[in-house]
Amino acid sequence: MSDKIPIYTLAEGCPIASSSTAQTFRSRSTPASSTKSLALLQDTQLIETLAHFSRERIPERVVHARAVGAWGEFEVTKDISTLTSAKFLNGVVLPVIYDHIITTSRLVSSRTHRSIR
Repeated sequence: MSDKIPIYTLAEGCPIASSSTAQTFRSRSTPASSTKSLALLQDTQLIETLAHFSRERIPERVVHARAVGAWGEFEVTKDISTLTSAKFLNGVVLPVIYDHIITTSRLVSSRTHRSIR
């Protein structure tokens, strides 16, 4: 077993002290042990880590969207004055479009796979 301390580097090879630190800003009234601080955009290590993480693709977690839609007319057939004070709903037939989009994982979904393209 080697007792070497690992050397962390950025993508261009610059060594960094630790892979789990970030430059932060906190006010003087905030204690040092507090987690309420602001991350600085000048922290290249944090920016690089976030950029790499957001571009990483995990094949098991690919999300597929499925949608269903309907259109028609909405008409109030009973008195709803106890539920709403909207006067435009009294005796008017309104055109309605409904769109419902769900996202599911490929492994969880039991429906047949369809390409969204």
